[in-house]
Amino acid sequence: MEAQGQEHSDKRQQVENASRQARYEVERARRQYDAVDPENRLGVGELERRWNEKLTHLGELEEELDGATALQAPTVSAGDRARLMALGKDLAQAWDSPGASTETRKKIIRLLVKEIIADVVDDSLALIIHWQGGDHTRLIVRKNKVGQTRWTPPDVGSIDRRPEDLRRRLAL
Repeated sequence: MEAQGQEHSDKRQQVENASRQARYEVERARRQYDAVDPENRLGVGELERRWNEKLTHLGELEEELDGATALQAPTVSAGDRARLMALGKDLAQAWDSPGASTETRKKIIRLLVKEIIADVVDDSLALIIHWQGGDHTRLIVRKNKVGQTRWTPPDVGSIDRRPEDLRRRLAL
């Protein structure tokens, strides 16, 4: 949420900067229009067209800025924040919660794991799990033997798949 807030702030700052630049260009176009001899109709027409284009562009930027100002970054109430922090500290509770669907569990995994690198070595897979907290875990998993079905649990050795292990790895 902090990253979203920062992104929203950065976007707003970009639009403000573009709007400031457009105001400058509008003012410059107006000065050029005022400085031309009125009897030079071709020059006056072209300068007026440019001035109008810059005014239109400025109007669009100001509308975008108003929209960015109206769209506030999402905020979390103190109660919701406390509940989220408690769930983060007790990952087992979030994982085993009766309301936790498969999709919710997938989202939890996606939040915790940055990437998994797999390499085939003989009859096993060498895995490196990169966690969001910066930690890395190396695992060796045996590949299924011929005739072994996908319903047969793989022999994964001493993998600790408990949520406490995930929490410890991420140093939550």
